[in-house]
Amino acid sequence: MNRAFFGKTTCLKIQYNSGTIYFHMGKKEGEKWIWDKVKMGEEECGEIVRVLNGKQDKAAFFHQFGEHSNKIWVSKKDDAIFVKINEVSKGLTGGEQEVLRIILERLIFDSAKEAK
Repeated sequence: MNRAFFGKTTCLKIQYNSGTIYFHMGKKEGEKWIWDKVKMGEEECGEIVRVLNGKQDKAAFFHQFGEHSNKIWVSKKDDAIFVKINEVSKGLTGGEQEVLRIILERLIFDSAKEAK
């Protein structure tokens, strides 16, 4: 499963592959896209769903793999939700927020089902 939320210069892409959930954050530089990829756990996705549902205002995560680290933030401001990975952020429209919520809920379910 792949789903991208493109903006003019940034993009949040959700990928599900063999029970693993990945977030990719892209930034357009000239004519090409530069991407950061982070592996997300079910619990982290659950916290993001809580932000999308208005049950909490923000969620933040820190990932480190060897020398490489990523900071992930999801925050709500008024009616907007922002997803930021390291220095690149993408604001989501109301419709995009609903689609992301539905996707994450489904991926959490599918990931848990595959982990039997």
